[in-house]
Amino acid sequence: MHDKLALLTDLYSFVLDNTESFEEEHIGADLAYLMGAILKGENCLWPKSRPILRVLEEGLDRASVALAMQHIHIDCVERCDCRGCRPELYV
Repeated sequence: MHDKLALLTDLYSFVLDNTESFEEEHIGADLAYLMGAILKGENCLWPKSRPILRVLEEGLDRASVALAMQHIHIDCVERCDCRGCRPELYV
């Protein structure tokens, strides 16, 4: 658990350092869902256009980002991913 906490701390710091604001493009909310998925051993299903993915791609050499990417499934079908249309993304 200590290793996972260290990786999550690093992931948080990396995303924070590489964005202007967690409020922009819902990056903070996505990071919260992603960190929850990592802790629970679950996955996030996101389209490849998801803004947080652009941020994570910059740090693929980091262990924390590599861990995060293991918990992200890319949805190849672009569609609306709001809570109303895709509630399964917000579980």
